[in-house]
Order: sequence, then structure tokens, then C-alpha cells
Amino acid sequence: MLLESAKIDNFKSIRSEKNILYVDNSVTALIGKNESGKSNILEALGRLDKLWSPLNANYLKLLTRGQEEPPKVSLKLSFSPKDIEKFAHAEGETILTYTGTEVLMEGGLPNLISQDAELADNITALQSALKSKDFKFSASQLSSLEIQLSRLTTLSQKVYVGIFSDLSSIRGLISSSSASNKAELFELIQKISDRIKEYYNLIPQAYYRTSDEMLKDSYTFEEIKKLMEGNNIFHNLMIAADVDVDMLTKAFQGPTEAAKKTYKVKVIEKINRLTEEFNQFYKQEALSFDFDIESQSAKLYVHTSGMYMSFSERSNGLKWYFSLFIDVKAKTISERPILYLLDEPGVYLHVNAQKQLVNLFSHLCEGGNQVIYTTHSPYMIDGSNIFNVRAVEKGVDGLSKIFRSIQSYNLTKETRVETLTPLTQALGMDLKYNIGPQYDKLNVVVEGVTDCMYITAMMEHLDIEEEKRPNILPCVGVDAVHLIVSILIGWGCEYKVVVDYDTQGYNEYKKITQKSDLTDVSRVFFVNCKSANSENDVKGENRATTESLVAAEDNDKLANKYDGTTATKTLAAKEFMDKVLSGELAVSETTKNNFMQLFVALGIAEQ
Repeated sequence: MLLESAKIDNFKSIRSEKNILYVDNSVTALIGKNESGKSNILEALGRLDKLWSPLNANYLKLLTRGQEEPPKVSLKLSFSPKDIEKFAHAEGETILTYTGTEVLMEGGLPNLISQDAELADNITALQSALKSKDFKFSASQLSSLEIQLSRLTTLSQKVYVGIFSDLSSIRGLISSSSASNKAELFELIQKISDRIKEYYNLIPQAYYRTSDEMLKDSYTFEEIKKLMEGNNIFHNLMIAADVDVDMLTKAFQGPTEAAKKTYKVKVIEKINRLTEEFNQFYKQEALSFDFDIESQSAKLYVHTSGMYMSFSERSNGLKWYFSLFIDVKAKTISERPILYLLDEPGVYLHVNAQKQLVNLFSHLCEGGNQVIYTTHSPYMIDGSNIFNVRAVEKGVDGLSKIFRSIQSYNLTKETRVETLTPLTQALGMDLKYNIGPQYDKLNVVVEGVTDCMYITAMMEHLDIEEEKRPNILPCVGVDAVHLIVSILIGWGCEYKVVVDYDTQGYNEYKKITQKSDLTDVSRVFFVNCKSANSENDVKGENRATTESLVAAEDNDKLANKYDGTTATKTLAAKEFMDKVLSGELAVSETTKNNFMQLFVALGIAEQ
């Protein structure tokens, strides 16, 4: 099943308003200032662990300060395509509500369970058999049995994490009895258990990771003995590879050199079997790992393309991903989908490694998994899809609010500036670094990424013919325009230039057409298609920017209205582009005419 949303009540800084996290089918990013409550959201879900159990005593202690109502969590889930293929009656949304005493179910999953005639018949047959006179239960056994059997009749109402131990207990009672049909009843119990597990395994399991612990190159035997007693990345590697303390000890301290060699090879074989699984998981390159023991130290090597390297010599991206893989392998159930909850993943990785992690998240989501992660880094945002980004803000009352869209009208200006501006800077960098000069079409140089966004959106909206659309080259500011023009001239590229009708734009216009003699005026255009003979012509009310081509009525339709400040400039441009391209924003005739005038002047459209 896929998580659609999580409603979190009275947990730490999250109370009962703006407390719903809407979750993407694959990857969801949470952004917000420090102490805004992002980590609290992950913790609220991560502490649910298997998502089968009621909230425990430690969870209930983490209620919102000053509140008496205990924490409560409600998850809305939908069946995945794989679920629907497997179960004919899998339809509708499922609501799971977690309190300190129970996990209630409503909707699709309980309906699916209640329609399972075979399961119902098996439960009825077990209940009937246990009422037989062949069983001589004591009063206490009978009391426990009645409770256990009653839970089987309410499977479509609640999730019982103890249902499997109940069935095991019933099996024990049968085993100790003198009944003649034990084998038949054991088979019945197994069928019931397997079927319930099948349904419960549809519910995702929460994998909650708060740190980026990575493997080292080597470990001494004394270190290993201590590590194998705790929760750490080395122990998880051994758990995932099915290597126990006894096998490791014999690899280090076997009675003979031959015995030590035998057990060392066994450890390597198990780790390489794990590596085969990792290669299916990673899919970037074929790898193998060598585990060697020298002078009472275990050393880990990576083998690829015919070469061995120490683990530390490989990229942080690979090390992070392998560490995540073995951690997941050690802590999750393979039959169930995983809800990855990653708090500031890759925070210590360099920029390129952070970008790689964003791409790797899509691999984590294969097979019906989902990822929710928090970040402050603009490099950890997928610039091609900002609709999976959620904003978190803490109000003056100390309570966190979750916003479904980063373009929400209700975000404070302070939050927009501090939280969303790095995001839009990342989007700007994506556009700059993914676009370069092209030889086979016209290159139009503009001052910045926001100009690129507006022009790109309106070319699409006005149906400019694909073959006539130019390659838009955004600079890092108006002062860089003449530098880009120099490069284009040197490379022999076809180009034109668009600058704002303001003082800076006019000065750059003069620089590239007169002072440097880079080009003639026929290649340089002001955004409003006017001419200017002096700096006075572009001052005051006469000035015009790309933003001024957007009619006031269209700007007013944006959640992030452009108000003339730097803080709103990129946010407004990005929202305008997204909404125009998606058809959500109906552009006014004034805006259309303003941009069409510029496109005609550039020679990419006809009046």
C-alpha cells in the first residue's frame, strides 16, 4: 500500500491544525528553517515502526507542551498497482488510526479482509473445533482462549500485532491436549496465520534513519567483539550477510591456520551473496566486496572494473548507499513495502554526491516503496519536480504547521525568504548548468534565470513553433551578459540579447554595442522593445523588466506575488512558469500581447 497522507495530533511541536503531511507516491521532500519541526514529523512516523502496533508509553510522553490530549496518528493509504493485481477486491482508501490502546482500521483493507470467505471459514472451523469436548481446558486457559478467538472475529476492525503470538499460544494448547486431529488444526492455524500476514504485509513498514553512519576500512577484533553486541553499521552488515559472532571469532581465532582460512572464506561468501543483492538494488555499476583478515584486523575492499580499492577510496555516494542498504536489510522485512524516513540525508556529502542521492532515491522507490526526507540543501531538491516539496513552519506559538505546497499563501514572508529562496536558487542553478550554447539554433542571452522562466513559459503558452524556439541562456546577472556574448561570438554561435529597460540594462546595452564593439544594436533588445538614447530614458516610470511584462492581474493570481523585492523575484517566476505550463494559470491578453511583441522583435514569431 502507498501512504497518501499522515495526520499527526499532539506530538511534540505538532498539535491539531495544519498537521497533515501529504505524501507523494515516490519521493517527498520537507524543507523549513532550523527548529521548524521537520524532524518531529519524521519521528512521529518513524516511532510507529512496523505500523502494526498502538502507540507505546514512550511515544505518549512526547505530547505537545501544555496539552492534555495524548498523541494520535492517522494514516491514509491506497492500494498500489501490485496490490490490486494480487487481490481482486482491493479498492478504496484505508485509514489506520493509532492511539495508545489500539490501531483502528476503516475502508479498503478491512473491506478486503471481510470479503475473504476462505479466511472466515477457516476461523469458524478453528473456533468450532476448539469447542469440542476433546479439549479439557482449565478456567484460565479457557478465559485466554476466548479473548484470543474474539480477536480473530474482529480482524476487519483493528490491527492486532499480537495476533500471531495468539495463534502460537492456541497451537501450544492444542499440542498439549489429547485431541486426535492436531495435524489438521495445526494446518488450519498456519493457513489463518499466513493469510493475516499477507494482509498485514500490505501495510508499509517505517524505516527511520537519523544519521549517516558509514563503514570504515578496517576493524580490530577487539572492536568487532564490542560492535557485535550493539546497534551499529558493522553489526548490521553482519546481520544482513547472516554472519554471527561464532563465525567471525573462528575466522580470527580458529584452532589452525586452515580453520581460520575456512571461516574467513565463509564470511566472504556470505558478504558476496549480499553484494549480489546490492547490485540489484544499486544498478549503477557491478561491484563485489572482499573481506580480509590481517594481523587481527578485518579489512573491507571494493572490487570493480578489475581493481580493488579500500572502502574509503570510493565515493561518498556509494558508501552512503551501501550503508543504507545493509541497514535496511538488517532492520526491515523483505515482503513489505518500506516507507523510508531520512533526516538530513547526505548532509556531510559534497555537492555532487548530494545531487546523486536525489537520483538514487528513485531507486529506493522501486517496488512500491516511498521516501520522505528533510533537507536544508538546495542541491538535495529535484529542480524538475518541486510539486513533491512540502514546507514546514513554526509559528510564534511554537507550533509547527505543514503546508502542502511551497507556494502556499499562508507562509510568512520570513519563511519564504529563509527557506524557499535556497530552493529557488537550486532551481536556477539547474537551469543554468543544464543549458549551454547551441550551434544549430538561435541563442537568446538574458540577464538571469527568472527571465528564462518567464520566456520559456510564454513560448509554450503562445505555441511558438518548436523549430523557431531559441535556446535561452540565463546569465548570473546583467553584468555577465557581455561576457556570454563574447563567448558566443568566439564560438561562432547565432545569438541575440534581451536586457531590462533600466539603468543596469542600459549600461550593459551600451557596453556591448558601443564601448566594446562586440555587436551591433540589431542584436540587442530591451524587454519592452523600446529604444533608449540616454540613461534618463530608462529611469522612473519608464523602466521595464521582464516581470513588468506580466500584467498585474496575473501577478495577483500567484501565491508568491512579485513585489519588486529580490526575495520574491525567483519564487514568483518559478510559480508563474509552473502554473502556465500546467494550464493552471489563465494568462491575460495583456501579458500575451507583451510577450508576443518581444517574440516578434526577436524574429521567433509573427504578428
